[in-house]
Amino acid sequence: MRHLKPTAAAAVLALTLAAAPAAADEVSFVFTDTPYLSEADIPAGFYAGGSPTVLENFEDGVLDASLRANPGLSIIAPGGVTDSVDGDDGVIDGSGAGGRSIFGGAMRFDFVGTGPLPTAFGLVWTDHGGPVNATFSAFDAGGNSLGSIVRRVGDNTFSSTTAEDRFFGVQFAGGISAIAITSAGGAQEVDHVQWGFATAPVPEPHTWALMLAGLPGLAAVARRRQRRA
Repeated sequence: MRHLKPTAAAAVLALTLAAAPAAADEVSFVFTDTPYLSEADIPAGFYAGGSPTVLENFEDGVLDASLRANPGLSIIAPGGVTDSVDGDDGVIDGSGAGGRSIFGGAMRFDFVGTGPLPTAFGLVWTDHGGPVNATFSAFDAGGNSLGSIVRRVGDNTFSSTTAEDRFFGVQFAGGISAIAITSAGGAQEVDHVQWGFATAPVPEPHTWALMLAGLPGLAAVARRRQRRA
Protein backbone atom coordinates (compact mmCIF):
# COMPACT_ATOMS: atom_id res chain seq x y z
CA MET A 1 0.00 0.00 0.00
CA ARG A 2 1.10 3.57 -0.54
CA HIS A 3 0.62 6.53 1.79
CA LEU A 4 1.20 10.20 0.99
CA LYS A 5 1.18 12.42 4.09
CA PRO A 6 1.28 16.14 3.22
CA THR A 7 3.10 18.46 5.62
CA ALA A 8 1.45 21.57 7.09
CA ALA A 9 3.48 23.78 4.74
CA ALA A 10 2.44 21.66 1.77
CA ALA A 11 -1.16 21.94 2.91
CA VAL A 12 -0.90 25.74 2.91
CA LEU A 13 0.54 25.69 -0.61
CA ALA A 14 -2.13 23.28 -1.83
CA LEU A 15 -4.89 25.43 -0.38
CA THR A 16 -3.41 28.45 -2.08
CA LEU A 17 -3.17 26.82 -5.49
CA ALA A 18 -6.31 24.66 -5.48
CA ALA A 19 -9.17 25.52 -7.76
CA ALA A 20 -12.49 26.41 -6.16
CA PRO A 21 -14.14 23.18 -4.91
CA ALA A 22 -17.24 21.82 -6.58
CA ALA A 23 -20.60 22.42 -4.98
CA ALA A 24 -21.16 20.07 -2.04
CA ASP A 25 -24.12 18.40 -3.79
CA GLU A 26 -22.27 17.75 -7.06
CA VAL A 27 -21.41 14.07 -7.54
CA SER A 28 -19.11 12.98 -10.36
CA PHE A 29 -18.75 9.28 -11.21
CA VAL A 30 -15.70 8.28 -13.25
CA PHE A 31 -15.17 5.16 -15.36
CA THR A 32 -12.22 4.60 -17.66
CA ASP A 33 -13.03 2.50 -20.71
CA THR A 34 -9.36 1.65 -21.22
CA PRO A 35 -7.20 -0.88 -19.35
CA TYR A 36 -5.79 0.11 -15.95
CA LEU A 37 -2.35 -1.50 -15.87
CA SER A 38 -0.62 0.49 -13.12
CA GLU A 39 -0.99 3.54 -10.90
CA ALA A 40 -0.04 5.63 -13.93
CA ASP A 41 -3.53 4.93 -15.29
CA ILE A 42 -5.37 6.79 -12.52
CA PRO A 43 -7.48 9.30 -14.50
CA ALA A 44 -5.78 12.66 -14.90
CA GLY A 45 -7.21 15.22 -12.50
CA PHE A 46 -8.99 12.69 -10.30
CA TYR A 47 -6.86 13.76 -7.30
CA ALA A 48 -5.51 17.19 -6.40
CA GLY A 49 -1.77 16.91 -7.04
CA GLY A 50 -2.30 13.82 -9.17
CA SER A 51 -1.94 11.11 -6.51
CA PRO A 52 -4.14 9.42 -3.90
CA THR A 53 -3.44 9.75 -0.19
CA VAL A 54 -3.71 5.97 0.16
CA LEU A 55 -3.53 3.37 -2.58
CA GLU A 56 -4.18 -0.16 -1.30
CA ASN A 57 -2.64 -2.70 -3.66
CA PHE A 58 -2.91 -5.61 -1.16
CA GLU A 59 0.68 -6.66 -1.82
CA ASP A 60 1.43 -6.90 1.93
CA GLY A 61 -1.66 -9.04 2.45
CA VAL A 62 -3.31 -6.55 4.85
CA LEU A 63 -6.03 -3.96 4.27
CA ASP A 64 -4.93 -0.41 5.07
CA ALA A 65 -6.08 0.81 8.51
CA SER A 66 -8.00 3.70 6.94
CA LEU A 67 -10.35 1.23 5.23
CA ARG A 68 -12.84 -1.39 6.41
CA ALA A 69 -14.14 -4.08 4.06
CA ASN A 70 -17.38 -6.00 4.49
CA PRO A 71 -17.14 -9.58 5.83
CA GLY A 72 -16.62 -12.47 3.46
CA LEU A 73 -13.87 -10.98 1.30
CA SER A 74 -10.42 -12.57 0.94
CA ILE A 75 -7.06 -11.15 -0.04
CA ILE A 76 -5.64 -13.81 -2.32
CA ALA A 77 -1.98 -14.62 -2.84
CA PRO A 78 -0.16 -14.65 -6.20
CA GLY A 79 -0.56 -17.66 -8.46
CA GLY A 80 -3.39 -19.64 -9.95
CA VAL A 81 -6.23 -17.45 -11.16
CA THR A 82 -5.30 -14.42 -9.04
CA ASP A 83 -5.86 -11.26 -11.07
CA SER A 84 -3.91 -8.33 -9.65
CA VAL A 85 -3.33 -5.02 -11.41
CA ASP A 86 -0.74 -5.86 -14.06
CA GLY A 87 2.13 -3.67 -12.82
CA ASP A 88 2.00 -4.76 -9.17
CA ASP A 89 4.53 -7.54 -9.77
CA GLY A 90 7.01 -5.04 -11.21
CA VAL A 91 6.39 -5.68 -14.88
CA ILE A 92 3.54 -4.97 -17.29
CA ASP A 93 3.25 -8.21 -19.22
CA GLY A 94 -0.45 -8.95 -19.66
CA SER A 95 -0.70 -11.10 -16.54
CA GLY A 96 -2.08 -10.33 -13.08
CA ALA A 97 -1.05 -13.69 -11.61
CA GLY A 98 2.06 -12.25 -9.97
CA GLY A 99 0.31 -9.92 -7.51
CA ARG A 100 -2.44 -9.88 -4.92
CA SER A 101 -6.06 -8.77 -5.14
CA ILE A 102 -9.21 -9.00 -3.02
CA PHE A 103 -11.87 -11.55 -3.94
CA GLY A 104 -15.52 -12.05 -3.03
CA GLY A 105 -19.10 -11.21 -3.86
CA ALA A 106 -20.59 -7.80 -3.20
CA MET A 107 -17.84 -5.51 -1.95
CA ARG A 108 -18.01 -2.38 0.19
CA PHE A 109 -15.10 -0.30 1.47
CA ASP A 110 -15.77 2.20 4.27
CA PHE A 111 -13.41 5.03 5.18
CA VAL A 112 -12.54 4.65 8.88
CA GLY A 113 -9.43 6.82 9.00
CA THR A 114 -8.89 10.03 10.92
CA GLY A 115 -9.31 13.47 9.39
CA PRO A 116 -11.76 14.67 6.75
CA LEU A 117 -13.66 12.25 4.57
CA PRO A 118 -12.17 11.64 1.12
CA THR A 119 -13.61 13.67 -1.72
CA ALA A 120 -12.24 11.19 -4.29
CA PHE A 121 -12.56 7.43 -3.80
CA GLY A 122 -11.99 4.64 -6.31
CA LEU A 123 -11.04 1.05 -7.10
CA VAL A 124 -10.03 -1.15 -10.01
CA TRP A 125 -12.27 -4.03 -11.13
CA THR A 126 -9.97 -6.83 -12.35
CA ASP A 127 -11.95 -10.02 -12.89
CA HIS A 128 -15.19 -11.95 -12.86
CA GLY A 129 -15.18 -13.76 -16.15
CA GLY A 130 -18.01 -12.04 -17.88
CA PRO A 131 -18.83 -9.93 -19.68
CA VAL A 132 -21.08 -8.78 -16.83
CA ASN A 133 -22.69 -5.61 -15.58
CA ALA A 134 -20.75 -4.14 -12.66
CA THR A 135 -22.56 -1.65 -10.42
CA PHE A 136 -20.39 0.89 -8.60
CA SER A 137 -21.99 2.93 -5.81
CA ALA A 138 -20.99 5.62 -3.30
CA PHE A 139 -22.27 6.96 0.02
CA ASP A 140 -22.09 10.32 1.79
CA ALA A 141 -21.10 11.18 5.37
CA GLY A 142 -24.49 10.10 6.67
CA GLY A 143 -24.43 6.77 4.84
CA ASN A 144 -26.94 7.97 2.26
CA SER A 145 -26.57 6.87 -1.35
CA LEU A 146 -24.83 9.27 -3.71
CA GLY A 147 -25.98 7.17 -6.65
CA SER A 148 -24.37 4.52 -8.81
CA ILE A 149 -23.21 3.70 -12.31
CA VAL A 150 -23.45 0.41 -14.22
CA ARG A 151 -20.81 -0.59 -16.74
CA ARG A 152 -20.22 -3.71 -18.84
CA VAL A 153 -16.88 -5.33 -17.97
CA GLY A 154 -15.10 -8.66 -18.40
CA ASP A 155 -13.52 -10.75 -21.14
CA ASN A 156 -14.94 -14.26 -20.63
CA THR A 157 -11.85 -15.63 -18.87
CA PHE A 158 -10.48 -16.22 -15.37
CA SER A 159 -6.92 -16.66 -16.66
CA SER A 160 -5.45 -13.52 -15.00
CA THR A 161 -5.54 -11.39 -18.13
CA THR A 162 -5.34 -7.64 -17.50
CA ALA A 163 -6.73 -5.95 -20.61
CA GLU A 164 -10.17 -6.08 -18.95
CA ASP A 165 -9.15 -4.15 -15.79
CA ARG A 166 -11.12 -0.92 -15.35
CA PHE A 167 -11.06 2.04 -12.95
CA PHE A 168 -14.26 3.09 -11.16
CA GLY A 169 -14.27 6.24 -9.04
CA VAL A 170 -16.39 9.00 -7.55
CA GLN A 171 -15.76 12.62 -6.57
CA PHE A 172 -17.94 14.49 -4.08
CA ALA A 173 -16.94 17.69 -2.31
CA GLY A 174 -19.23 16.90 0.62
CA GLY A 175 -17.19 13.81 1.57
CA ILE A 176 -17.47 10.13 0.69
CA SER A 177 -17.84 7.62 3.52
CA ALA A 178 -17.88 4.43 1.44
CA ILE A 179 -17.87 2.89 -2.03
CA ALA A 180 -19.27 -0.45 -3.17
CA ILE A 181 -19.21 -2.64 -6.24
CA THR A 182 -21.12 -5.74 -7.33
CA SER A 183 -20.86 -7.85 -10.46
CA ALA A 184 -23.98 -9.54 -11.75
CA GLY A 185 -23.90 -13.27 -11.29
CA GLY A 186 -21.32 -13.87 -8.59
CA ALA A 187 -17.84 -13.29 -7.22
CA GLN A 188 -15.39 -10.71 -8.49
CA GLU A 189 -11.84 -9.45 -7.95
CA VAL A 190 -10.83 -5.87 -7.16
CA ASP A 191 -7.49 -4.15 -6.67
CA HIS A 192 -6.01 -0.68 -6.09
CA VAL A 193 -8.69 0.52 -3.67
CA GLN A 194 -7.74 4.17 -3.21
CA TRP A 195 -8.83 7.46 -1.70
CA GLY A 196 -7.71 11.05 -1.59
CA PHE A 197 -8.96 14.53 -2.34
CA ALA A 198 -10.32 15.96 -5.57
CA THR A 199 -9.38 19.38 -4.17
CA ALA A 200 -7.06 20.16 -1.29
CA PRO A 201 -8.72 19.14 2.01
CA VAL A 202 -9.63 21.75 4.60
CA PRO A 203 -7.24 21.21 7.54
CA GLU A 204 -8.57 20.16 10.93
CA PRO A 205 -8.69 22.96 13.59
CA HIS A 206 -5.47 21.81 15.27
CA THR A 207 -3.70 21.83 11.89
CA TRP A 208 -4.82 25.43 11.29
CA ALA A 209 -3.43 26.32 14.72
CA LEU A 210 -0.04 24.80 13.87
CA MET A 211 0.10 26.57 10.52
CA LEU A 212 -0.88 29.93 11.99
CA ALA A 213 1.67 29.52 14.77
CA GLY A 214 4.35 29.05 12.15
CA LEU A 215 3.50 32.16 10.12
CA PRO A 216 5.50 34.61 12.31
CA GLY A 217 8.57 32.44 11.83
CA LEU A 218 8.09 32.39 8.06
CA ALA A 219 7.72 36.17 8.08
CA ALA A 220 10.93 36.56 10.09
CA VAL A 221 12.82 34.38 7.62
CA ALA A 222 11.50 36.48 4.73
CA ARG A 223 12.62 39.72 6.47
CA ARG A 224 16.11 38.35 7.05
CA ARG A 225 16.41 37.33 3.41
CA GLN A 226 15.31 40.80 2.32
CA ARG A 227 17.96 42.44 4.53
CA ARG A 228 20.67 40.20 3.07
CA ALA A 229 19.64 40.99 -0.51
